[in-house]
Amino acid sequence: MKLKLYLLFPSLLCVSLMLPAQDIHFTMYDMAPLSLNPAHTGAFEGTFRIGGIYRDQWASIMPNQFVTPMFYLDAPVMMVGKRNWVGVGMMMYQDKAGVARLRNGTVQFSGAFHLALDRKSDYVLTLGLQGGMVQRDFDITSPEVLLGDELLAGTPGSSPDRTVQDPRANYLDMATGIMLRARMTKEATLTAGIAAHHINKPKYSLLQQNSKAITQPLRLNGHLRVDYQYNELFTLSPTLLFQNMAGTNEIILQGWGQYLIKKEEDLSLIGGLGYRLADAAMVIVGAKYQDWKVALSYDINTSSLREATRYRGGFEIALGYIGRIYKKPDVKPAIICPRL
Repeated sequence: MKLKLYLLFPSLLCVSLMLPAQDIHFTMYDMAPLSLNPAHTGAFEGTFRIGGIYRDQWASIMPNQFVTPMFYLDAPVMMVGKRNWVGVGMMMYQDKAGVARLRNGTVQFSGAFHLALDRKSDYVLTLGLQGGMVQRDFDITSPEVLLGDELLAGTPGSSPDRTVQDPRANYLDMATGIMLRARMTKEATLTAGIAAHHINKPKYSLLQQNSKAITQPLRLNGHLRVDYQYNELFTLSPTLLFQNMAGTNEIILQGWGQYLIKKEEDLSLIGGLGYRLADAAMVIVGAKYQDWKVALSYDINTSSLREATRYRGGFEIALGYIGRIYKKPDVKPAIICPRL
């Protein structure tokens, strides 16, 4: 078993250094809405929304090697007419991958216009745009890192790229998305969207002499969610996510359930199962208390690495809160004549 683990480590390192196909992803993608689609910006009922998610991939095998913390904040800020509104938001994350400490850190700002398609706002079409600067770097001095020409030559440390001091890249990254939210019946609501990330195809090479050749590939995703209130206590939410990047597809199917256990305190338990095709099964647990929501997930590895990993995969924890600040009505006192 130890031999399998030793063989696994370089495999994971190679995966982390396949730069054109590397991008962040979450099991609980609905708990990281602004990273999924900028059209999610301001798409909720409340004054503001704040939350975060933390992912640790292969935590039980290589602790703190593949980690992604992310934080977001958004709010609907302006009404346009009687039923349309504008939302603004921001998200920030730092993704770290492998023994080379390949890091991608960014602060992204987003805006979205929500257009009501009917008088009751049962159908809302949203257009979103997102952008921000990304800083990308890795530790080229690490003895555990082998560059491509060193692998071919079989001579570690011989690459001329080793002379690059503090290899890093700074670039503008942009995304856009469209989303439709439809209240189909009194019990069922559909949310569907399409997003395109890295639409400006930024040059992101860490080695200066190749900076004009390597660009960030476009990442496309399509997401679908149905919230169905089965009865007063139970709500079922099946979801689907499809992503494509650099010729690689990712498909995630999930089913979330929410059960109200204390109506007077608005306390619900959350549970769910999911599957990332050809990669991992997912278990999700959590709770919702009034405007707070917390959830944990664990990926059970089912890919070709499962014998070495003993089916262990990624862990996530997420927290979200919707704040509601309403202005108290200014009621003028009325003087009533006692003779009336």
